[in-house]
Amino acid sequence: MSAGDAAASDDASAPDNHQLGHIQHQHHIQHHYLHHDEHDDNTGRALLTRLRRGAVAALASAVLLLAPAAPPAPPAASLAHAESARTSITTSSTASSTSAAGANETYSGVAAYESAVRDSRGGGGGPNLSLFTDDARLAMAKLQRYAAYVRDEVCPREEACGEVCTENREVLEKAWQVVASEHYSASGAFSQAGWATTLLDTLQAQPDGLIRTKPQLQAAISSMLARLQDPYTQFLPPAAFRRALRRPLPAEQSYLKAQYVGLGLELGPVAAEGGRLVTAPLAGSPAEAAGIARGDRLISVDGTRVDQLGLEQARALMRGPAGSSATLEWVPAATATATGTGTATATGTATAATAAPSAAAATSVSFVGAAGIGSSSSGSSSGVVVMDVERRALPQPAIKVSRLQLGPPGFYATYVRLLYFGSETTSQLAAALAAAEGDPANVGYLLDLRNNPGGVFEEALACASFFLGPGDVLAKTIRGPEEVIDTVWQVGSLPEEVFPALPGRLAAKPAVLLGNRSTASASEVFAGALRDNGRAPLVGERTFGKGLVQYYFPLSEGNDGGVRVTVAKYLTPSGYDISGRGAGLVPDRACSDFPHGGLPTSVDGGDKCIRQAVGLLRVRI
Repeated sequence: MSAGDAAASDDASAPDNHQLGHIQHQHHIQHHYLHHDEHDDNTGRALLTRLRRGAVAALASAVLLLAPAAPPAPPAASLAHAESARTSITTSSTASSTSAAGANETYSGVAAYESAVRDSRGGGGGPNLSLFTDDARLAMAKLQRYAAYVRDEVCPREEACGEVCTENREVLEKAWQVVASEHYSASGAFSQAGWATTLLDTLQAQPDGLIRTKPQLQAAISSMLARLQDPYTQFLPPAAFRRALRRPLPAEQSYLKAQYVGLGLELGPVAAEGGRLVTAPLAGSPAEAAGIARGDRLISVDGTRVDQLGLEQARALMRGPAGSSATLEWVPAATATATGTGTATATGTATAATAAPSAAAATSVSFVGAAGIGSSSSGSSSGVVVMDVERRALPQPAIKVSRLQLGPPGFYATYVRLLYFGSETTSQLAAALAAAEGDPANVGYLLDLRNNPGGVFEEALACASFFLGPGDVLAKTIRGPEEVIDTVWQVGSLPEEVFPALPGRLAAKPAVLLGNRSTASASEVFAGALRDNGRAPLVGERTFGKGLVQYYFPLSEGNDGGVRVTVAKYLTPSGYDISGRGAGLVPDRACSDFPHGGLPTSVDGGDKCIRQAVGLLRVRI
């Protein structure tokens, strides 16, 4: 939802809005909760895509990181080996950004490619030229040109510069190689030949072809990735990379668990009308309790206009001691983006928009948040709302649970607020469902995903699997330019050592989903899995519409940061493309409201979307 320096958050350790891939618990999740199988189509195009990717990976490994004084050596990896290495990147805990075993070998790129293809066919005959696209041929030529430039011009200068220049160049090459072997282009415009040209252009743009410092390296990688025109594929400096990986090495745990105090508000670029656009409030934050939503414009904080500040300065304004207040001026978006009534389909075209609450019509508005009371007032025809919002400690826990009392007395619905998807979300949700499912007084579940920015793709699938049966499809992913299904994710069995009392479906009682315009990414994966399987309808607004999956790749074992790369697009079980035309999940019942702070315990509260969700739940009991 944010791109480069055009977006900011006042949350130093907030859940990232994208897939938090390559963390140490993923293999456990995939083994215990999920099955993922290659999609077998009659044309074999999915396999061809994989082989081509392996070929390019082997090529990149062959050409990059050349040692000019060494004689040519035979290739070290077959296509199958290269593909195995690529697959390990997407499933292992260490997430190497090198795609094939021959990365440090020295030999001709073309010869290596052809030998690798022969190897993959058992060594007989010439190469399988059907795998050798025109784009790949041109990429080879350009990479060899790059290798010659490094050998003849850069390496002699690096000897005088010292090891740091060589190490920095190799980090640049590693970032390039991750994209070459892993990147999925939503527009279909990615070209291996064009990407090879970008590598040469980037190095030649450096003075004397040398990268002398870490700031210069970071700028070079950022400039190179910007050529992709993919707002989600970015370089992350070391501190940002640590924040993104919410499950780091043990030495990083205390760093990421440190709380901060703020408003929980993400900001985007400066708006033409003034102020900065609101990307989203963090789920469960004071900003959310105030009713600030994606698309609103924040004008000022404590009298200081945010459109006249840099993003870091805007972050600093929103922080302060716990219990202190910040006076915000903001303009609500003119209309909400909720559309659709009745039963939504993958191609639903319902357009009945629901107007956002108009703060301009009120002379005074009060709200109660978890940390205290805020107030706002407005009588201006411009619609500017002035409010005092209390700062408090964040981040929030992964989930929050309460009981919504229903009639007849003694019965309740379990309300679960899912704030983001991480490893703690999966474990906490499993525990909450196990307790609620065994209580006869619990009639079902309200699963609130409003303002949930996403998180870990596999964790969202694992959470969805709790509500589904073995073999149910959770999602499908597409990786290659041929736009064919690469992987089908299905519910696996829950092993007895994990849930001895519940070996099958963990939550069988009825459920209803709540979402809004800031429900994005992994939270849309979760919602799509439940709704497409007929497990839960969706109440609220049309969701954000981010169906792209990003993984994070470290660039070295040191402190060089990492890259976030778009690696796939996901479809819901029915094949609906959430990022396609129209974007987002259309609600089954449209409703525009927001969590008002605290946890609901009664349907008589101020949240009208909860009332509608309870109405649907009663029908499903």
